[in-house]
Amino acid sequence: MSRPSRWIALLAFPLVAALGACTEDLQTGGTCPLLCPGQDLVIRDTVLEGTVVLDTNLLGFPFQGSEDPLVLAAWTDTLDIRVVARFDSLTRQFQQVNGDAPTEITKLDSAYVTLFLQASEVATPAQWFIDVYDVFEPTIIDTIPMQSVPYFTPARLVGSYQGDTAFTDTLRIRIPIDTTFLRTVLNTPDRRVRLGFQVRAAQRVQLRVTPTDLGNGPTLAYVAASVDTVPAPDTIVRTRFSFPGNSQTPAVPPALASDLTDYHILIQAPNKLAPNTITIGGLPGSRAYLRFNVPAYFTDSVGVLRAQLQLVQDPVTGPAANDSIRLDGHLTLVNTESVSLHRAATLLSPAGVFLASKWITPSRADTVRLNVNNLLRQWNTSNPGRAQPTALILRSNLEGGTASALRFHSTRAADPRLRPKLLITYTPGAVLGQP
Repeated sequence: MSRPSRWIALLAFPLVAALGACTEDLQTGGTCPLLCPGQDLVIRDTVLEGTVVLDTNLLGFPFQGSEDPLVLAAWTDTLDIRVVARFDSLTRQFQQVNGDAPTEITKLDSAYVTLFLQASEVATPAQWFIDVYDVFEPTIIDTIPMQSVPYFTPARLVGSYQGDTAFTDTLRIRIPIDTTFLRTVLNTPDRRVRLGFQVRAAQRVQLRVTPTDLGNGPTLAYVAASVDTVPAPDTIVRTRFSFPGNSQTPAVPPALASDLTDYHILIQAPNKLAPNTITIGGLPGSRAYLRFNVPAYFTDSVGVLRAQLQLVQDPVTGPAANDSIRLDGHLTLVNTESVSLHRAATLLSPAGVFLASKWITPSRADTVRLNVNNLLRQWNTSNPGRAQPTALILRSNLEGGTASALRFHSTRAADPRLRPKLLITYTPGAVLGQP
């Protein structure tokens, strides 16, 4: 909710810096007082409180099907994430050597699915398992991924892989798939292959799976075999087929079918939200939206030497809470009077252009300061009439890929000292620019 802005100048004091004479001959047609001052330059530090007029959490990032990476996790009763990969375009006929026409595939020598795994911030146990299930069901709405969850049952188990290595980097694995199941699918018109993956271990386990849109996603392969009687009888002919993920539904909008080629399903996750705070990261991923009301004086009439957004951490506990997360700030590029905050949180400036990133440890209770010099300048140069809300989005570089999160006290914190504020160092009467 929007809160009224309190008037702001709580702390302003001049610091007179006596700068020495300029000894360089710039060979220009004019002089630059900031580079070659002929008099003292007044520098002032100001703390602006009440300039953040709206801060809120926006959940559900990244959107289903755009996760990078996909996550497989099982933390006893606190975290359960599974992955689904679709293979809707498969070869169902086999061209025999010297044959007149393709015939149906009636025999498979082998079948397997390949996954490219990455270690996560949670140490991989010495032994772990990935089970594969047939989660295709024509009666469910396949744009609602949670409807696939009831089909992770023993009766639908079609493959399993036992991992006996506590890898710390990357690992490519092949999971054997039941050939009887796959042959039945290939011989049934309109029957699709939708595979669900679930990881398990005696202790906490979490893996990352590379998605299809990065070019190294899940791949389904099978070897078809037949008996060729020409020229010699009883000659076994084998042909290997390999297919990356592919989704043909829903037909409208077409981009959604591509997004749903593979995705993870978040069944259970620890709640990282807390009253009177803003949260960045976690599962489901949260972004923080902050809207500012900065007096035009600081964007139009003075030379800002340094501007920092100060946030006070609320410590977050849990596995990997001592591992740093990079906090990225983005300028939102839309007018939220006509666009929802969630939509505004997706139309962002490139990372690092208008706000510096910072590595932060979730378990700490530090005071964090982010450099927002370029942000204030952008509000002035591209938005002089305040046609767009002066707002920014805070997000995690591991968004959707980790249960860890950063949490900060919001404008609703009971203690005013914990609330977000801007710290500005400026020189009055001198607008910075190229000399």
